[in-house]
Amino acid sequence: VYEGDSDLSYIQDTEAPYRSYDAFTSLIFGFAPKGMVVVWANYGLTVIEIGRYQAEIITNKEELQDAKNKYLKIWRFSPKRFDDLAKDFFVPDANCELWDTYRIRYSW
Repeated sequence: VYEGDSDLSYIQDTEAPYRSYDAFTSLIFGFAPKGMVVVWANYGLTVIEIGRYQAEIITNKEELQDAKNKYLKIWRFSPKRFDDLAKDFFVPDANCELWDTYRIRYSW
């Protein structure tokens, strides 16, 4: 474990040097079109990508109806409102290529 650089200090009112290895503090989730999710681990000033995950399209009619009923119950939408929202938020030409480009280009 590298104990830190003596010339780097925490921003708060402490004299403790910055440690390049610090306790794990959070998970960061990034969402992109077409069901892409990227997860990062954050500790100190370091953020490391854990993985990129891609949702699969559900084609089973029963599974789709179960999911719809679940969300109708949770959010208390009427079936008509649910269908209207699905149409409003549907983006037929959405893709996650731009987000993948950002992931590769920039070191998160």
